Amino acid sequence: MKRISFSRLFPAFTVALCLGLAGCATVKDTLYLQDVSVSGPVQQVPIHINDESKPGTFHISPYFAHSNQQTLEGSAGMSAYSYEPNNLHWSVAGEVIGADFDVMASRSVAFTFGIGNASGDGNSYASGNIGLGLLFYGDAVSGRFDGGLRIHSMNYDASTVVVRETTSWFTSETNTTTMFFHDNANGTVWDYYLSLMLNSKSNTSPVNVFIQLAFSREALTDFNPSREVVNGIFYEYIKVDTRASSTASILMFTPGVYVNVGQSVRLLGGVRIAKELNLMDANSDPIFMPVFQLDLAI
Repeated sequence: MKRISFSRLFPAFTVALCLGLAGCATVKDTLYLQDVSVSGPVQQVPIHINDESKPGTFHISPYFAHSNQQTLEGSAGMSAYSYEPNNLHWSVAGEVIGADFDVMASRSVAFTFGIGNASGDGNSYASGNIGLGLLFYGDAVSGRFDGGLRIHSMNYDASTVVVRETTSWFTSETNTTTMFFHDNANGTVWDYYLSLMLNSKSNTSPVNVFIQLAFSREALTDFNPSREVVNGIFYEYIKVDTRASSTASILMFTPGVYVNVGQSVRLLGGVRIAKELNLMDANSDPIFMPVFQLDLAI
């Protein structure tokens, strides 16, 4: 996700003016994250049924998922300037539509990619993914392991506190100024997913079942703690950024059913249950997302 730009909040001419007025001095700016609100979806992990397709088969899978829009709360790193213990707020987008694609390179390997778009709070969030599937087969149950990279957009709204300490080289006196800044923007983040799919493959029953267990990492903020020092003839400037990145770890369980309609069409429905394991309040409820998908084989 795009960082809060310190250079944008503190233009070069501002620092230069401060140093000029201070004379021979050391100016130290320390950044603290006060509060951050993030909006965007829980990203969907592709659902690919192992139907023993021949090499060269191309699957197109448009889908729709819905969740009751809610806000998850957790910690993005506490400081003396944080509003409250839960200073991270994630507003989960309610609806996701998209299409995943699956190309059988061989009987055991498939290449995947997909696009998606989520909506919530009047905003939209685009996404894309690319990955690899490894298929295995049994008499009654087949399955596949999938993993991939994903890029998607999210919105953030952050409050940052900057404590500026100006210490004179002559008197060693230090003056402290506290400043408050507000920053919001749309950013793009990379993350990854892993999944295990198991599905029945009865030719006599009109309805087959599947279960998918998946793990997804989603970067919510992209701050990097750092220390920078700039030495001049008549000044020293130090910037210490204490803000840390926040990445959600999400475990997903999706049971469902699918129905084959002829040789090349399949209807699929399930319920995705997602639980954040890392950042959010342990008492927060899991997210339930009904998922509907149409599979077309070419």
